[in-house]
Amino acid sequence: MFMALNHHSSLLGNHSSGQNNWKGAWWHSSFADKSGFVEEDSPYSKGGEKGTYYFEFARPLRTMDRLQQDVQFTIDWSSKMSVAFWYPVDGKQWVGSGHYTINCDWASLDIACGSVLTDASRSGWDMASAFALLFSVAALCIAIFVSYHVSRPNTVKFAPVENL
Repeated sequence: MFMALNHHSSLLGNHSSGQNNWKGAWWHSSFADKSGFVEEDSPYSKGGEKGTYYFEFARPLRTMDRLQQDVQFTIDWSSKMSVAFWYPVDGKQWVGSGHYTINCDWASLDIACGSVLTDASRSGWDMASAFALLFSVAALCIAIFVSYHVSRPNTVKFAPVENL
C-alpha cells in the first residue's frame, strides 16, 4: 500500500512524493486455513463465494510527504481518504487498471469516540442485569443469615448429669 497525490493515480513509481511505507495485514473470512495466509489462498473468491475482508494497517506519523497532504486521523474528526487493493496474480507486475478501489472519489472517514458507542448500548436495564442484581442480593442475604447462625452463642443451658 502507498500514498498517492490523488485517488486516481499511483505515483510511487513515477513521482518522488509517492510513499510505500505502509505496513499491514489482511484477512478474508473464506480462508479455510485459520492459521494464517498461505500461498494457495487468494483474495479473489472461488466459485462466487462471498465473504468479508478485514484490513489492519499502520504508517509512521512522520513521512517524506513534501506536499503536506498527509494527515493524522483524529477521534471525532472527519478525514478524506481512499483505499485501493492490488494482489499479484501469476507474477504480473502492478498496473493501474489491476487494482480495486473503494470509490472513484475521496471517501469520508469518521472515527467516533469510544464513549459515543458505549453510551448507546447502555440504554437501560436488560434481563441479564436484573438477574445479576437479584442473584447478588439473594447471595448477600444468605451469607448474612449463615454468618448470624454460626456466630451466635449457644443458648442451650448446661445441666449436670447428677441432677437428671
